[in-house]
Amino acid sequence: MRIKEDFEVIKEQIGIETIADHLLEKDGRLYKFPGERTGSIHIYEGSRSFYDFGRCVGGDVIKLWSHIRGCDNWTALQEIRETFGLSAPNRAYSRDLIRKQEEARRQQIEAKKQEKKRWRIEVDRLKAESSFYQAILEGEHCKPLSWTWCTCQNRLTVAQGLLDLLCGIY
Repeated sequence: MRIKEDFEVIKEQIGIETIADHLLEKDGRLYKFPGERTGSIHIYEGSRSFYDFGRCVGGDVIKLWSHIRGCDNWTALQEIRETFGLSAPNRAYSRDLIRKQEEARRQQIEAKKQEKKRWRIEVDRLKAESSFYQAILEGEHCKPLSWTWCTCQNRLTVAQGLLDLLCGIY
């Protein structure tokens, strides 16, 4: 019964994304199997499981480790313990360490979301600015090559250039 409990404790303590981030390279929403060019492994956080569409293999945290490392489940359990410091006699300390690591991961994800949100706001602002200057230039508000027309043309060029940079065109 003790061995089964060891497996259950590891599954509860370590998130599947933590294992995936440690072992694999992320490719968009999927993870790449070592040596592959594109991702084929999908992580399901809700069920704490994975599925490798390239090899038709799925399972839990321990199965993911054994699948990637090519070892049996017992070896995977031992390697996970060693890697994440779970072999220490004080199990409460190990759980706290893992909780802190997972909290740091959640904070990184939230920071990325905030960064994307700021990026979208800036892109929307630059698009609105470009539309504004484009409307002035295309309308009858100013004569071509007048001071106002040149100013609007310059600001339109700057806004479009910044958009290109933000969107990775250059």
